[in-house]
Amino acid sequence: YLSGFGVLPDAQGRGLGTRLLQAIPACLNPGHTRLTLQVSSLNEEACRLYQNQGFSISLRRDYYY
Repeated sequence: YLSGFGVLPDAQGRGLGTRLLQAIPACLNPGHTRLTLQVSSLNEEACRLYQNQGFSISLRRDYYY
């Protein structure tokens, strides 16, 4: 269970978020093929990162964050 990750503002823009996101599937137990992410729709950079990595919106909760 991973409850969150992020990149400090001074280190953003260097591909670290992409590398972190790409490393997560290798940490999953064999047979687990689903990964669920939660992000505020106001966090446009994170939303763009997830979409660029092939994730799509499966559920939107109004006023969740």
